[in-house]
Amino acid sequence: MKHLLIISSLIFTFSFSGCAMHSMSEVIENKRDRKLAKNSWEHCDSVYNGVDNPDHFKRGYIAGYMDKAAGGTGCPPMIPPKKYWGIHYQNASGKCKTVAWFDGYSHGALGAEMDGVDVLHRVPTASQYTHLLVPPEAEHEITEPQLLNEEAVPQIAPAPATELTNPPALGLPDLHGQ
Repeated sequence: MKHLLIISSLIFTFSFSGCAMHSMSEVIENKRDRKLAKNSWEHCDSVYNGVDNPDHFKRGYIAGYMDKAAGGTGCPPMIPPKKYWGIHYQNASGKCKTVAWFDGYSHGALGAEMDGVDVLHRVPTASQYTHLLVPPEAEHEITEPQLLNEEAVPQIAPAPATELTNPPALGLPDLHGQ
């Protein structure tokens, strides 16, 4: 009984450790991004009424939107999802559906950017907020520090200019005549 209690507590502890919590966070973020993408599609689907293969365009739109919302570049992947690799897409009609997916992807990424959700996964850094540390009225009062004794600073004279010549190439005559 004592061993069962220890094993159970270890399983419970490790199941909520960093990896499990990180995975749970990804699942929640993915679900949120999918919901945002679907909401965006519902608000703008009338704009895309005339597109060819609207179901495939919609799938691409949602994928592109989710990529951008998840912090991705929004650039379409080099190859489409595996679904588009099958025999059903290895003909003219299938190629058009694949192109519709890619078109939708680009539009979805743009939609996410326009909705402002492309910044959801960005982690704020201190450099973004350093301007808050200096009061606006003090920004123009900051000057270079003055030296107490300017004579104590050694003066370094510039080196005399010398004429630079290129070394002759191996096996070729010197074109400069030197």
